[in-house]
Amino acid sequence: MNPTIISTRIKYFRKLRNISQLELEIIIGASSGSICRIESGKVNPTKETLFAIARALNLNNTETAY
Repeated sequence: MNPTIISTRIKYFRKLRNISQLELEIIIGASSGSICRIESGKVNPTKETLFAIARALNLNNTETAY
């Protein structure tokens, strides 16, 4: 999948859940600024990070597949 699409969808679901970038970083144990870099497309998240984000945002199977 295109990294830009992934970053856009992460941002969409994060905002839908009313979670700030900092809150998401704390929940998944990521370094400061990492969600900003992911959402801006500067870095591609690892598979493990994507799973952690999906769990933290309580994404269901349909949302995850989207």
